[in-house]
Amino acid sequence: MSAARQYSPEQIRFLLVDFNGRNLRDLRSLKHVIRHITDPLELQAELVNLQSEMAVFYDQQRNDPDHQNFPATVIIIDDYDTTSEALITQETLLRQLRDHVRLHSDVGLFIWVAGYLERTGDPFIKQLLLRRSGFAMSQRDSLQRLNIRMTGLPLEAMPEGRAYYPQGNQISVIQTATISDVKGYVEYLNTHSWGDKSPAKWLHPATRDQISQQIDEAQDINGDGGNRWSLEIDTRGLIDDLLSDG
Repeated sequence: MSAARQYSPEQIRFLLVDFNGRNLRDLRSLKHVIRHITDPLELQAELVNLQSEMAVFYDQQRNDPDHQNFPATVIIIDDYDTTSEALITQETLLRQLRDHVRLHSDVGLFIWVAGYLERTGDPFIKQLLLRRSGFAMSQRDSLQRLNIRMTGLPLEAMPEGRAYYPQGNQISVIQTATISDVKGYVEYLNTHSWGDKSPAKWLHPATRDQISQQIDEAQDINGDGGNRWSLEIDTRGLIDDLLSDG
């Protein structure tokens, strides 16, 4: 919310990954949000869009190194411990997330992940932790996942909302805050702060055929002849919905 207050939908845009469908749903109407993702198929489709966007970005950079025409893109994954359970058999998705972190973090792609991050065999988390950056909430032990030395830090837990923030060789203490009326604040930002701005969107999205092909390939790689998702999800119907104007 702080980022959405400071930067317009033309400057920053969010993909909300929220497989339980509840944690981030109050943010989905924020103008900065491209999509509120609630299942692996939606995430797969949006990563295809991100891949298409980055391809155009690099083409423009090669032709004009000073050209800057893309907003920052932030993938927000809340409660990754629950999300990762749904992605355990989706190695393709995890590798794609890993590669996006590895390749595009220096050109305006950010991934904010909340959770205990304890899946040591997860290729995405392993790449993310190499950055050694994040908020360790309340207790110094949270820094262990980031491989940060805790020498000299107090054993006692800090007050609610306080966190350690490692940056380089320094550890700062920051205070986070919660918003009592999230929907109301979203409406305030949409109307009063960015009322003259259009909602965020992909500038160069993938085509319907590109998304369909990538999803089909991912399903085949993940086994079951591509039938695992189709047992519960209308794949083509969801792709149509993803690409519709509404």
